[in-house]
Amino acid sequence: MKKRLISELKKCLLVGAIGLTYYLWVRMTNLYIPCIFKRLTGFRCPGCGITHMIMAVCRLDFLTAWNENPFLFVALPVMGIVYAVNAVFYIQKGVKKQYGKGMRVLEYTMLLLTVIFWVVRNIPGWG
Repeated sequence: MKKRLISELKKCLLVGAIGLTYYLWVRMTNLYIPCIFKRLTGFRCPGCGITHMIMAVCRLDFLTAWNENPFLFVALPVMGIVYAVNAVFYIQKGVKKQYGKGMRVLEYTMLLLTVIFWVVRNIPGWG
């Protein structure tokens, strides 16, 4: 169990370090990673605005964060909770991704909502 805990903590620290590095890079240079999909098609992808959203959350400007990407503003905390539940289950039981019907429904619902958001945000006057 201790080995699994250390493994999960290493993953979280790595993701956190990458996120902090990117945050500091953006703050110091004001250079963001551009959306390739938007550059190629002119349409916004479901993730467009995520950097601006996270930067706004870090400033505690939740209204701006919501305006940048309302779907991910709600979905990221939900996905974080799902990841945390799975990580705890893995640490305790040593089994990955063995959860019930409710989690599958949540996964498919999130996927469907992502597609719906993607379409709606590209309708003129809606997004």
